[in-house]
Amino acid sequence: GTETLSEDMTGNGADYRGGQRYTRSLYTCQRWDTNSPHVVGYNLTAYPMLENNYCRNPDGLSSSIWCYTTDKNKKWELC
Repeated sequence: GTETLSEDMTGNGADYRGGQRYTRSLYTCQRWDTNSPHVVGYNLTAYPMLENNYCRNPDGLSSSIWCYTTDKNKKWELC
């Protein structure tokens, strides 16, 4: 997909489609289509918004946007 990036975000960020790719502690986000170093538990066909390594809140269950990190000792963090 080639979604248009938008930094607009309301509430918990379930609608966020921007290009942010670092966590709050400045970890680099892991790509959603890679299972290294962490296994991504999402079906990318069902969640087309999970592009590149952008922060997302795919289920709307987290308090904000987040991502898996590229650090093997830190699985995920809010962005």
